[in-house]
Amino acid sequence: MKKILKRKFNKSIKFVNSGYLLIFAAVLGLVMANLPTYNIFTQFSEHQIYLPFYINLSMEKLAEDGLLTIFFLNVGLDLKHELLFGPFNNKKKAVLPIISAAGGVIVPALVFLFIVFFTGQFQIFASGWAISSVTDIALSLAVLSFIFSKNNSKIDKLSAKSSKTFLMTLAVADDIFGILIITFFYSRSVNFIYLLFAFIIVCVWRFFSRFDSSFKWIILVPLGLAAWYFTFRSGVHTAIIGVVLGLAIISLPKKGNWKSRIVKYRDFTDIFSKIFVLPIYIFFKMRINFFEIFNDILNSQISQSAGLVLVAIAAALMIGKPLGIFSFTYIFNRWTPFVLEKSLNLKFLLGVSCLAGIGFTVSFLIADLSFISPIVVSASRLGIIIGSVFSGFFGYLVFKKTNK
Repeated sequence: MKKILKRKFNKSIKFVNSGYLLIFAAVLGLVMANLPTYNIFTQFSEHQIYLPFYINLSMEKLAEDGLLTIFFLNVGLDLKHELLFGPFNNKKKAVLPIISAAGGVIVPALVFLFIVFFTGQFQIFASGWAISSVTDIALSLAVLSFIFSKNNSKIDKLSAKSSKTFLMTLAVADDIFGILIITFFYSRSVNFIYLLFAFIIVCVWRFFSRFDSSFKWIILVPLGLAAWYFTFRSGVHTAIIGVVLGLAIISLPKKGNWKSRIVKYRDFTDIFSKIFVLPIYIFFKMRINFFEIFNDILNSQISQSAGLVLVAIAAALMIGKPLGIFSFTYIFNRWTPFVLEKSLNLKFLLGVSCLAGIGFTVSFLIADLSFISPIVVSASRLGIIIGSVFSGFFGYLVFKKTNK
């Protein structure tokens, strides 16, 4: 009986990791946003929650500034694991995916800025240059796994493994760039007193994280909430404190196993994020009423410019992202000592580069931080959806053609 339950649990975890739950939440949010009862969904999203210490947040903002911190805590733990035990522990293996990720940030940004330049409001809309910078690792890997499962008998197993490893490493590097971008370009005016308090709490959090007793969470959870509060008050986006807390966990040996502590914390936050945090966040971010957006785009000058922003984001994801990743990887692979795995040929690299254009979670966050106008924000979200869908489709076509 115990083995059966364990097997069922492992299957459920595999389902969660596939990213299908995120797709379900996204579709549900879009359906809710386009029903005649759209106003009820809007009122629910904008309903104010009154938290202690004079923090008032809408349901949607609570999901963004509150729950999403847990996702970034998982990102921090994942980064620490990769730095200690993963490909990033090997400089030769880590350099090329980092270079590829840099290409996946620079080229999409240039594509976006080039298109936005022709709106005539470059200074207003240029702030969205980073929206296409980060790959959604859960969805991109889910699509890649789906493609390989459909062509299981036709695809080289070693090439499939190399593709997944490259995409995963690339996405982790993307996360690092995304965190740095949010920190330096999208934080509000900073209150350094509150930030100092947050730093002190992180140091205390790090000290208590060394203990193996389960009672330590009675201390760590309040410390994490306090660090979040002071970061929120400081003006720095709360995503940063999640990452910092994850990186601050001490990876001392637990019963002779260095790896078990980080893996245990990472796996727990990963499951919680994918089952609870990300679906809720994506559900609220799918509050996009197509009729209202297209009606606004057709009937006002600023909204016509917002329509071009939509096109710019979609183009940056489905054209700029694969172009940047593929070109940077090809150039450095050919003319520098940093080389790809032999099993990852250029066709597989192109397919992975296309799938890297799937950007949801962090892209939505940066879009919200980039613009003030609700019309432009909604158009940006729609651009992210369109760009991500086409990126997944192009990736599927490339791999399908490769497998023939």
